[in-house]
Amino acid sequence: MGYEADLPFKERTNSKSCRSRKHVMATSQNSSRAPVGARWIAAQNLGKQMIDLAVFLILAKLLSPVEFGIVAMAGSLVVLVNVVSELGLGDAILQRQELDLEHLDTAFWTGISSAGLCALIVYLLAPWIAALYGQAEVTDILRALTPLFIFQGLTAVPQSVMQRTYQFRQLALRSLVGTLVGGTVGLVCAHQGAGPWSLVAQQLTAGAIGVVGLWCFSKWRPRRRWALAKASELLAFGRSVLGARVLNVAASKLDDLIVGLFLGPVALGVYSVACRMLLALEQLFCQGIDAIALAAFSRAATDIPEIQRLFQAATRAAAVLAAPVFCGVAILAPELIRATLGERWIVSAPVLQILLIAGFIHALMHFNHAIFKACNQPNLSLRIAAYSTALNLVTLLIAVRFGVVAVAISYLVRSALIAPLGLVMAIRLIQLQLKLYLRALVQPVAAIIVAALSVEALKTWAWPNQSNWSMILASGFSGLAIYLTWLRIFEPGAITAALGRSRKPILESEQETFE
Repeated sequence: MGYEADLPFKERTNSKSCRSRKHVMATSQNSSRAPVGARWIAAQNLGKQMIDLAVFLILAKLLSPVEFGIVAMAGSLVVLVNVVSELGLGDAILQRQELDLEHLDTAFWTGISSAGLCALIVYLLAPWIAALYGQAEVTDILRALTPLFIFQGLTAVPQSVMQRTYQFRQLALRSLVGTLVGGTVGLVCAHQGAGPWSLVAQQLTAGAIGVVGLWCFSKWRPRRRWALAKASELLAFGRSVLGARVLNVAASKLDDLIVGLFLGPVALGVYSVACRMLLALEQLFCQGIDAIALAAFSRAATDIPEIQRLFQAATRAAAVLAAPVFCGVAILAPELIRATLGERWIVSAPVLQILLIAGFIHALMHFNHAIFKACNQPNLSLRIAAYSTALNLVTLLIAVRFGVVAVAISYLVRSALIAPLGLVMAIRLIQLQLKLYLRALVQPVAAIIVAALSVEALKTWAWPNQSNWSMILASGFSGLAIYLTWLRIFEPGAITAALGRSRKPILESEQETFE
């Protein structure tokens, strides 16, 4: 078993472990790998999102809203079922302080069995699901996407093992290569006239490359053994993670399902393209900082003043950095869509503008869930997810009667109603006064309002009815200059703190966590 020497655990053969038939897994404590891992996570997220966004923009010029909508009908269901099939086993492996090798084997075979069962169920139910949508083509697309469940089952455990061993460089390379090759295949298929099947080919290729790359890098190999006791231990933790994750995915994909059912593939294509652009910005901005923030907050959880300081610093940094990104793109959304996607997608502009306002709210509230976990209250995340899903269902059923823009408005309303609930829970946990929290947001919000009004004035008076790149760049740089100037005058040091000093304590806390 040569791979064991390179893993953060080994099978101990002393008499005590033999009598108990346990193989102890001890997590590596090499603190120097933590910040390096953070950099590779950031590089992976940035590279993947840039590739995804570039491929998406080209595909949107080659494909119609109907073709995007048909794949979105199948894809939203696949994403939801894929979360269920994983059973939270990856998080359960990451969470455990000590792990037997038998845990890994049991998790792998449990995950594969669950993935296979989900793939079979979706394959058999595909005609009925397509009948609900009223789109016969959804049957074949849905069946073609079922291998994604198997890919998930094959990668969950080895990926968690590599994360425990800080092999983030290998994980990042695997993700980037899969994204690049999958995007290339999708573009070639679209140029050859494959229509919606180019999107299917993109997903399957990226998934297959991800599986091959992961198993090439991973030194762990499963053995043919399974233990009910080990499965029970892993699933006991995985259930709570799975519940929150399913509700969160359901809340985010419920709008796709309802828009597809009630408004058809064209409206869903318009809505899904706007959602895809929002997702790219949210993942680029938020993804990858969760683990770092959680480590920092967890380290300071018993030090109330320190966790308050970290939370306020993280919130201020999020506000300063997110405001020009989300609000700037929202202001220039019509011009950006005309310049990148073409006139036929201009109907997505108002939808995107509304969703981006909600995205700004999400960015501000992103650290609430890290506070819940750091204070050992993960049930609060589950509670918020349940509220959000229920509210989403109610608002969607009302809004869908009035069209896709109304659906976007319902998304914004849900975000605006749920955000204060999570915020109140978070600041109560760390005993932070609401006025102190809001004080960190005053100047960034005021600055972006002034910048937004200025850009709108420039668009109206200086460049009326123009959508060329010169106008977009001039408006964007003008708005950013106004935004930065306001902060420089009324909150000196906010930008420096957001880019440097606010990040330092988080990284240092993360490193100390592993020492």
